[in-house]
Amino acid sequence: MEGIPTLVYISCDEPGFTRSRHGRGFMYKDEKGDKITDQGTLERIKKLVVPPQWKKVWICPDPRGYLQCTGYDAEGRKQYLYHSDWSAYRQEEKFARMLSFGKKLPQISQAYIKDMRRRGWPKRKVQALIVALLDEYYFRIGNRQYARKNNSYGITTIRRKHIQKDTKTLNLRYKAKSGKMRQVKISNPLVAKKIKELSELPGHEVFRYRDEEGNYLCLDSKDVNGYLHEVTGEDFTAKDFRTWGGSKLAIEHYEATLQEMRENPRLKFEPTLVKKVALQLGNTQAVCRKYYIHPRILKYLEEQAPAPLASFIHGNIAMNDALDEYENYLIYLLKKVG
Repeated sequence: MEGIPTLVYISCDEPGFTRSRHGRGFMYKDEKGDKITDQGTLERIKKLVVPPQWKKVWICPDPRGYLQCTGYDAEGRKQYLYHSDWSAYRQEEKFARMLSFGKKLPQISQAYIKDMRRRGWPKRKVQALIVALLDEYYFRIGNRQYARKNNSYGITTIRRKHIQKDTKTLNLRYKAKSGKMRQVKISNPLVAKKIKELSELPGHEVFRYRDEEGNYLCLDSKDVNGYLHEVTGEDFTAKDFRTWGGSKLAIEHYEATLQEMRENPRLKFEPTLVKKVALQLGNTQAVCRKYYIHPRILKYLEEQAPAPLASFIHGNIAMNDALDEYENYLIYLLKKVG
């Protein structure tokens, strides 16, 4: 595969190894239906750690295949296990696009602010409102399957029951993908106002638009990603906001982390900082560290500690007025760490 010469593309639609129950364990068969007895092959399969509850398991016959295994979990969802080199490549690619994404944020925010002021509830207005929430609060996008089967939610599946509002504040309180309750205070007055207005429409889901026939329809990730593509001309997705947000929050919490370490000298920098970011994103620390904080940003911040932020974020950096303070800092550090 381009960029990863050691891997090859093999589709899960092609013949592969299969798995079936055998006593207390499993038996594996090759593409021809013959039992696999080669110890090297069995050891490779064992290292994949395929969950025992998966059904209709397909295993790539080539150890160099970028996709190593697929199966269906207990809830009928298709799951994938990728080659470790492919996963590492995808992670690096995701973080590599952060700088270009950050440079597009002024363009994105200019578009959604304009579109949120449209009259009525056309699709573009609701798309813009969701993107505004992704930009400021780093929500997961959500999908209907998770909401229906797990009662866990993302921003596109939020319901009226999740809105807590009074005369001064609006909070979204819901069960996130991790199963933990998450509460987010919506401090942006325009965004809060639009959510309140949407929540007064009939129906359970909050983020719905009105089509030309007068029907109210729900949005999903494709609608949101389509809006981002139209606004930027590039293939950014809703997930890019959380990746961006994780690294930005790491910079925001840098000084508070140093203060906590001064108060408790036994604390270590990295886990203390990651814990703060994970709490705000609603992730576990392990997931936050692996998927949402740029590894070179995290390493650089750790190397600078306990120096104050101002000592290595130079005061003469070019500040873009369309970005906030920490977004400018993140762009500066992304250029610095490469």
